[in-house]
Amino acid sequence: MAEHRNSRKSAMIVIIIMLMLPISTLTTSAGVNKSITGNEDIEIQMESYHSLPNLFAFETGELINWNLTWSGVDSTSSNFYQYDYTIHAGYANNGTLTFNGSGQGFNSSNGSLSFSFPAYEFWINSSYEYTLRFVLWDQNRNQLLDYTEKEFVIFQSTIQSNISKLLVFGDSLSDMGNSKSAFGTPESPPYYNGRFATGPMWNEHVAAEIGINISPGSGSAPGSNRAFGGAEAGEGMNYFVIPNLGKQIEDYTNNYWISPNEKVMIWGGGNNFLNSGETNTQKVVNYIVNHVNDVYSNGAKDIVVLNMPPLEKTPSYSDESENNKQAFHERLKDYNSKLEAAMIDRSSALNISIQLIDVFVMFETIYWNGSFYGISNVTHAACHHDGFTCDSGDYIEPTVDEFIFFDKIHPTGTTHELLGMYVLEQIGMADIDGDGVENSADNCPKTPIGDFVNHFGCRLADLDTDNDGVNDLLDQCHGTITGAIVDEQGCAEYQKDTDEDGVADDADNCPDTLANTVVDGFGCAEYQKDTDGDGVTDDIDICPDTEIGAQVNVIGCAQNQIDDDWDGVMNDVDQCPNTPIGELVNAEGCSLGQLDSDDDEVTDDLDSCPGTTNGLD
Repeated sequence: MAEHRNSRKSAMIVIIIMLMLPISTLTTSAGVNKSITGNEDIEIQMESYHSLPNLFAFETGELINWNLTWSGVDSTSSNFYQYDYTIHAGYANNGTLTFNGSGQGFNSSNGSLSFSFPAYEFWINSSYEYTLRFVLWDQNRNQLLDYTEKEFVIFQSTIQSNISKLLVFGDSLSDMGNSKSAFGTPESPPYYNGRFATGPMWNEHVAAEIGINISPGSGSAPGSNRAFGGAEAGEGMNYFVIPNLGKQIEDYTNNYWISPNEKVMIWGGGNNFLNSGETNTQKVVNYIVNHVNDVYSNGAKDIVVLNMPPLEKTPSYSDESENNKQAFHERLKDYNSKLEAAMIDRSSALNISIQLIDVFVMFETIYWNGSFYGISNVTHAACHHDGFTCDSGDYIEPTVDEFIFFDKIHPTGTTHELLGMYVLEQIGMADIDGDGVENSADNCPKTPIGDFVNHFGCRLADLDTDNDGVNDLLDQCHGTITGAIVDEQGCAEYQKDTDEDGVADDADNCPDTLANTVVDGFGCAEYQKDTDGDGVTDDIDICPDTEIGAQVNVIGCAQNQIDDDWDGVMNDVDQCPNTPIGELVNAEGCSLGQLDSDDDEVTDDLDSCPGTTNGLD
């Protein structure tokens, strides 16, 4: 089905209107205008984007790193300085506050502070332009000592689908060198390697970010960029030699089949309006519809169509009257509206993905708010030439990267880079935190930048799989039963074995067993038990079944369990405790040698007259 971003476009139009409002004199929360002290000086430093020194561009899934440098600070009172820093969507004076912070003091009269924030923390959906403002106050916040601002842009991070090839049909706004190969134009330099620009084309940036190769090609030759400078929407050849979009598609599909995972990008029609003076917008829309039908008939399932930018703003149209410019502006809006309706219809009828990229709105916001994008000149060509394209001898403005237009029709490399970033954002699946999981499937949408996540977009630190109140990163006991009380490691008693004896703490009656000791089912070793409760542990208790209350010796034995003279009669009843070993004893533990039954002072073993009083008679 078609993918359209009407809500995003409406929001962007509102932002454009907001940003076009006059910028008032800087005021602060205290309502004080800036004072010139001649001493304090502060400056914000950011890393520029790629090779463009005046463009500060980020994605939501990136860190915005910036430094504040200062000089001229009074070191005797440096700790009393106050400062605020804010980020606004749009201009600082009339934009929407999305972030604020403050601080106090500096550690030296000259120095710097470093700051780092995830871009998604202050990004607003559909807002691209942002202003960072830093304000320096005196200690009582009565005197504004200095302030500085830095404008930058944020694009939403996205994930690109599995694209095997980027197939481009179009005109000079997409041509990577087909015109140069055929006719030697444009001249390089001043143009970049046969492109009608000062740098790579927008589709080259898109291909590079996706990670696929793209190269020019025409006729039966290979190459997935088929765009040709001077081409119009429609069939046949323009000026008898330039293949229009229909001819580009015909030449390619006569030799190559379009696979379902190849993304087809169609952008044309500008020359129909500018060069041929076409006023019938529906006619040009019908051409694009036919091109979509043709690529679909040759296998395309994923199609991207770009609409018309506000061509009345090109330097080539600058000499026209305001009425003519306005009429052309409205005609292009009418074309874009009809094109959008037609693409929705085609997507439904063909049951394929057709995505419309709103270049018109993207160009408008850059045109009216160029400073955010590193653009200082939005009306003139950087190349001084009377014709449409430039020659090698023409004067080129040294700040060419700050121009929207290089010649009277074609954008600079800066504009192409910005368009590439915009197209990438539009064709990708939104991934605000840049963790590789699209927003619709991300259960943790603001993962710290650079952290690893699972397929739900969550770190271990974000998860509590067993709902025990301890996140998975710290949880040493996963799968805890619901409702169980756990410690700071996420472990319930039944999951722990503190003394590592093989018995869980909830069942362990002896929690501090020594390592490598054999225990019973209750976690107790012999040295921890006293089965008979006599005060002597089982490991040294020689008499394990002592009666309760009996006095025992150090080895756990009571008198009724000891037979010191080994006569078979326990000490508690042994009347003769020192019977010689081997002698037979009676029930009281006495042998004949220990008895004198007739009290005649002769032991029974020697007494020949056992009933006598003197042992003789």
